[in-house]
Amino acid sequence: LEMVGYFDDRRGSQTYPRGLAWAYPSRGNFIAMVSNLRSWRLLRRVSGPFRRFQTIPFSSAVLPSFIGGIDRSDHVNFWNAGIPAIMVSDTAFFRNPHYHLPSDRMLRLNFSRMVDLTLSVATALENLAAANSK
Repeated sequence: LEMVGYFDDRRGSQTYPRGLAWAYPSRGNFIAMVSNLRSWRLLRRVSGPFRRFQTIPFSSAVLPSFIGGIDRSDHVNFWNAGIPAIMVSDTAFFRNPHYHLPSDRMLRLNFSRMVDLTLSVATALENLAAANSK
């Protein structure tokens, strides 16, 4: 999980790396699940159960690692080691104008949506684990 608390329901509040805006929502009110090309199977396995149990809108994308901004979290170390990994994020600086600034304060976070996300992720992972144990 990477930066999951900032949501903005206004049209135009979401930006993207160059060339991707046409394919994704313009409102920053969703969670993104992103994988690199080598991790697409993991993304599919996680996003399927998540979609069934989601309480918050989400978009998923398999992107080449050179796309700007998708390599700025802990998952990139797994990618560099050849281990599949995904990033679950509110898209950080592509949405939050306060990202890493003094104005980036707790009062700007949407705790209700963070709870929804946490429950959706936990339920999806629980179901994924149950399916894998059969």
